[in-house]
Amino acid sequence: MSSTQLSYDLPVVTQWPDGRILQCRAHRIDQHGMTIRVPYTAKAGSQIRLGFKILVGGKPQAISAVATVSLSYLSGSDNMFHIDLRFKQLSPQQQEDIETFIRERKKG
Repeated sequence: MSSTQLSYDLPVVTQWPDGRILQCRAHRIDQHGMTIRVPYTAKAGSQIRLGFKILVGGKPQAISAVATVSLSYLSGSDNMFHIDLRFKQLSPQQQEDIETFIRERKKG
């Protein structure tokens, strides 16, 4: 599996460990995880539920996943926390859909 990353503004719905639900944006995605921008920090090792849609072959695909926080840092450029997340237990189809989405966006 390649480690291709895509810089892409992607809407994501998140559910935090305390039950809070927050709509946010991812600004980087690859088959291993994504980086989201939020007004809150998160503790490394915390698990966050994610929901997002991607276009694969022109058709929308909904992805639901659990991700583990690997890093959280405050960015001075946008005054938001950037949280690096690693996907847990994506199905082979979800992995393939994310890879296809990235390839299609990179082609233009």
